[in-house]
Amino acid sequence: MNPVDLSDVGKPIGIFGEMKDLQSYKFTANELETFKLNGWVATQSPILTTEQVEILQKELDLFLDPNHPHPNANLFYEFHHNETGDPNNVVMHCLGHWRITPGFHDIIYHPAISVPASQLMNASVRFWHDQLFYKPPKFGGVVQWHQDYSYWIRSVPMNHLTVHIALDDQTLENGGLHYISGSHHWQRDGLPLPPAAKSTDKEWKKNLDDASFDTDMNAIKSVLNNQELKHWEQNPEVCVNLKKGCAVFHHPLAVHGSFANRTELPRRAAVVNYFADGTMTAADGALLKGTTEFKKGQIIDSKFYPLVLDKTLLK
Repeated sequence: MNPVDLSDVGKPIGIFGEMKDLQSYKFTANELETFKLNGWVATQSPILTTEQVEILQKELDLFLDPNHPHPNANLFYEFHHNETGDPNNVVMHCLGHWRITPGFHDIIYHPAISVPASQLMNASVRFWHDQLFYKPPKFGGVVQWHQDYSYWIRSVPMNHLTVHIALDDQTLENGGLHYISGSHHWQRDGLPLPPAAKSTDKEWKKNLDDASFDTDMNAIKSVLNNQELKHWEQNPEVCVNLKKGCAVFHHPLAVHGSFANRTELPRRAAVVNYFADGTMTAADGALLKGTTEFKKGQIIDSKFYPLVLDKTLLK
């Protein structure tokens, strides 16, 4: 029987079966170059089988009924049945489910994402936090254009990575993920990382995107400078069109977002966020609700942020 809190299990439970040799999961030189150029790169084939995707879909279903919350719902860091607050533009969004179900626990250790993550960050890989996104049929809402690191400045230096795994085929029509290629190269005052004493979280978020879960997809454009707006005009947004079971990896400063789902089917996705081993805190306190309390400048290392891959194993 699984522990109540799966963060106590510091290794895979084995829900996805036996894994191949780690070297076989490496990105090619071309994939690494694509990431360097665009700030994102998608896998060409699924990293999960149909059966494995179905495991995660069924686990996600356990969280969808607002009238019957999961018995371990206290383990979520955040949970929003509809983060937009608009019943006509619904986005279910949560963090912390890796502590609750075995599939979402094991996906953070999956070498098909941790091995390329190590290559892209050139570091040993430590888990940061997870996310789920569910856009229901017909009324699925948008996720505004944003950069992830604007929400993460409490962890320094910036050597982070996001992995977005499609649990349904993603298209332009159902709210598939979009990128502004090359936006991770934008440079502003304070980038890539201001000292904590110079910039508060509020100031940083305003500087980068000032976006939230709302119905105005393009709120970010009101805070972009002329050079960034010109880049956007010259590099129109790209819909990745991820197939079910495939993943896309993106830089913490890559501008991305997703449009509404007005189709007859749901659009579901699991996200795993990593940072490099050795990442530190930028302030005193807990990084996520109910987790370890740290002092400013302390290396982040606890059961809530497990090491998922030692870089030396790839040599």
